[in-house]
Amino acid sequence: MSNQIIRKLKHSDVPELVKMLHEFHASFDYAGKKPINDKTAYDGFLQYVNHPVLSCLVMEESSKLIATMGYIIMQHPWNGIEIFHKAFWYSRKPGAGRKLLRHIIKMCKDRKITQVHIGSMHPSVDRLLIREGFRPSETNYILEL
Repeated sequence: MSNQIIRKLKHSDVPELVKMLHEFHASFDYAGKKPINDKTAYDGFLQYVNHPVLSCLVMEESSKLIATMGYIIMQHPWNGIEIFHKAFWYSRKPGAGRKLLRHIIKMCKDRKITQVHIGSMHPSVDRLLIREGFRPSETNYILEL
């Protein structure tokens, strides 16, 4: 069995995250889908390296990135509780995304975070989240202008 580690995003990982974004983009159609601008994607992911509020974890196996999740931990504006809010999540390997999710849930429990907010763009992710104990809370809509 190969060795998997979960760690914070490093500057040198950002080009691989851009490749992962292209993989995600090509994997299915979704509302609002537009071509990827590599420079914009690179700069966007780069924000998650050593940012005071934004954060990103990656899972690597045999020195190759197999999963990632970017997020923010912030106070909810209505009640002040600390919440985890997912910005992006992608897995190249079956089971790696779930393992990363479970790591994040444990991290949140350890920090006494009581809510984890994760949006989904795909029915298989919807089913995974429900199996992991999440319940639907909000529907997102996109208006193309």
